[in-house]
Amino acid sequence: MQAVSIAALDNLCAHARDFDQLFSLAMAVALIVKTVLILGLMTLPSVYSEDAPKCENTECEKEDVSSLLQSRVHASSESRAEELECTFVAMMEEDNSIGEKDSTDDGYMWGECKDDSEVTHYLFDDDELEKFGPGDKIKLTVSAVSGGNLPTAPNLPWQSDNVPLYRIVSVIAHESALLTEEDHSLTDGATATKEVDVIMMICNYKNQKAFVTDEDKVMNSFYQKLGEKLYSSQGRGSFADMLSASSYGRFTAPRSKGKVVTVTINKNFPFQGCPYNDMAKDCKQATRDQTNFDPDDFTFREFFIPTQGSGCRWGGLANVGCGHYSRIPRKGACHAWYRSDRPFVRAHEIGHNLGFLHAGGDWGTGSQYVEYGDPQASMGASYTFSSFNAASRYQGGFLRKVAGEAVEFQPDFNTGNSGTFKLQSLSKPLGEQGSDAVAVFWSCPKCVPKVSSHSSNVGGNLWLQFRGDEGYSAVTLDSKFQNKVYVHLARKYTSKYYGKDTEMWQVMGKGDSYRPPNSETTVTVEDIVGDLATVTIKAGKAPTTEAPTTGAPGACTDKKSGCPRWAKLYCTGRWSSWMATNCQKSCFAGQACPPPQATWILGQPGKSCTEACESAGKSCSDINLYNVASAEDVQGVAGKAGKTCKNSVGWAYKFSPSICTSSQCCGSGSCTGWCTFGNRGERSCSETTGGHHSRLCPCI
Repeated sequence: MQAVSIAALDNLCAHARDFDQLFSLAMAVALIVKTVLILGLMTLPSVYSEDAPKCENTECEKEDVSSLLQSRVHASSESRAEELECTFVAMMEEDNSIGEKDSTDDGYMWGECKDDSEVTHYLFDDDELEKFGPGDKIKLTVSAVSGGNLPTAPNLPWQSDNVPLYRIVSVIAHESALLTEEDHSLTDGATATKEVDVIMMICNYKNQKAFVTDEDKVMNSFYQKLGEKLYSSQGRGSFADMLSASSYGRFTAPRSKGKVVTVTINKNFPFQGCPYNDMAKDCKQATRDQTNFDPDDFTFREFFIPTQGSGCRWGGLANVGCGHYSRIPRKGACHAWYRSDRPFVRAHEIGHNLGFLHAGGDWGTGSQYVEYGDPQASMGASYTFSSFNAASRYQGGFLRKVAGEAVEFQPDFNTGNSGTFKLQSLSKPLGEQGSDAVAVFWSCPKCVPKVSSHSSNVGGNLWLQFRGDEGYSAVTLDSKFQNKVYVHLARKYTSKYYGKDTEMWQVMGKGDSYRPPNSETTVTVEDIVGDLATVTIKAGKAPTTEAPTTGAPGACTDKKSGCPRWAKLYCTGRWSSWMATNCQKSCFAGQACPPPQATWILGQPGKSCTEACESAGKSCSDINLYNVASAEDVQGVAGKAGKTCKNSVGWAYKFSPSICTSSQCCGSGSCTGWCTFGNRGERSCSETTGGHHSRLCPCI
């Protein structure tokens, strides 16, 4: 492989594929097309439904085996290892269901590198990517993902380029971009204002114009203030106006810093694949040739392209983390591509530039947790133009850990303690009289994300915030989401440039109490008066009067009336994790709840846990199998089986937890002895391994 030597983030992109429902008659077939695309890109929309499985026959289950989610977590890492040097940036692709309530897993990340010959190399999404920041120079040992486990969704970039998708086996060298770039972060107590400079390029081709040709419309979509009706008659604001409010004036996007140009590329618009990098390169060069501007003089570069006949199926694409507040100003940092100019889509895509992923939740309905399920956050919310939530503002660098902004509660789980805080409305300027903070957060090392595609990322922080009934908390939000306290999980992350984002776990009014699962804390809203909410957090064991969530030992319970019927098909397979939580009585009749004590053993390569336990004269316990969800967990059960994990990785095979025991693991044996713990809800005792792994099995 050739070494990479390119500037920070130029020509590197992260993809946020956000379908915008504006595409008139051509997209009127979305109800049909969407179903086809979802089947190709991810699991069926109902796969992790909190209501019930909707697929109730074996044939229906078989039709879903091609999902992207299944592909991405079972990708083979057994091809021959090789070395790769590159400059790194995290990537994001979303399919065509942005913000829709049936979208269970819309996000897909990968790394992208370019060498001196302008050859692009793609890296599989796993925990290794969080070790790197945008612009980092890295030298890796990689192996090509191969076989039937490669993602099969249409128009993935490595498919269009006909090149391998690589998994990181090991890191040989890592040079952080922060060693050569100034970190522009605010220091505690400091004040600073940073400005977004952006060039908006309307990219016409010889045979087709961009979907939007009105330069004023493009500018107004980005800059109109709340209540102005420059872009549309709704007056819902814009990214620039919302950013200023969300950052308390620390991060602004003045109209004087924005430029819009219309250029013509002397080529026909490509109808094969979706060569987004070529589009950006050609449009930037046309801008240099036909205007007085050089796009590389701007931090944020936006491309508005044609929509008809191409292989592109998204509403927006964006680099992730390239424009994080701490690294601004930074010329030539970010790209964003659009097939929609709606303010929500642009705020969402630039949000990816700032380092945010998706705000998940259950839409406040107590039902299915989905990728875009937070109805009050710009990184979730089906076209509801709101603002960034408190946890994102903190990760983004413009909400600080100081009194009056974000304060930390430190729970004492041994002896118990409590704290009471007055929170000001999220949409009010800092310094509301009588307030202690905008938000309060505390560590939750055992919290398990409820959005299924993130369930293996155990840990993070819990956040409390309060939305009143003014500004971006009021303009489009339903009244049931106003004057409410919110509990969010900020998923565990290691890089502020592209965090794992948040999940809305509870919406609370005056007098409400909530005990977040696995947190050993209880939150109570004591009062809501005007723009202040008084909240109390108590840490410690749950009161003895609180009903156990899993039932008393020997008394498994069902949470859903349909459990006896669903148990005939779904206690094993891809629904197993959901069923283990909601249908314990029907699935585990005769077993104790909580799970019985199990003897952990290491099975033979290629064998199932059912076979391994039967060989020991015991039975495999599915319910114990589901509870291994972290590096600490897998190391613990490996120890019980008399084994040691040389490394613990979140690779989510159907047969996890496991140990790669072959001398040819990762092709060269470089990951022999590694333990896997990732869990996408598809484990069962009956799963077999591919031969290189041996299963860790709970036998009773």
